[in-house]
Amino acid sequence: MIFLPKGFDTLAPHYDWMELLLAGGQLQRARVSLLDAVSGGRILLVGEGHGRFLLPLGKLLPDARITCVDSSKGMLEVARRRVERQNRDGLARIEWIHAELPEWTPPAGCYDLIVTNFFLDCFEGHLLKQVVGCLSAGASENGRWLVTDFALPSGPLTRPAAKTCLWLMYRFFRATTCLQAQALESPDPLLASHGFVKTKSRIGLGGFVSSQLWQRK
Repeated sequence: MIFLPKGFDTLAPHYDWMELLLAGGQLQRARVSLLDAVSGGRILLVGEGHGRFLLPLGKLLPDARITCVDSSKGMLEVARRRVERQNRDGLARIEWIHAELPEWTPPAGCYDLIVTNFFLDCFEGHLLKQVVGCLSAGASENGRWLVTDFALPSGPLTRPAAKTCLWLMYRFFRATTCLQAQALESPDPLLASHGFVKTKSRIGLGGFVSSQLWQRK
């Protein structure tokens, strides 16, 4: 996740244990739940954070060139050190970019795969529209987009609990990182408006987490 000057630098050293404490391995399972369906020679990871997805992706696609973009220097450093410890040979294939969206724009039509794990939930309204538009311009003609994020389940018991959790999460990240978003907004209509079609979908945590694979057609 990335945004604004205060950003996630203050959380970077603690993010691993915080995620483990609050969600166990559920968020990581969601990140990699559709990993077996991805491919591509040029891959863009945006808001990758602490690099938990970057490692298995690099091992699955050892010849891919990966661009990792985040506005948190702290998160980028945590991710880089993780790769250095566990897959040092993969460092040469990764380009690290410290930048914010939507100010940073990818090269047009460059990427076979775009990955946004727990990132688009940082935006709402016109900013979400700008970010999705910015990233979609970087996708190739048949490019894919892997989106893993929180969601609101439809169940009468699970939905109120999920809404409460989301409310608390947004208040926490607004206080600690200056995140501007105040509520979860689905990017699905925006992805569809840029020519992407959902091809696969998996849910976790009783519908509170969703992983989706979209393809431009």
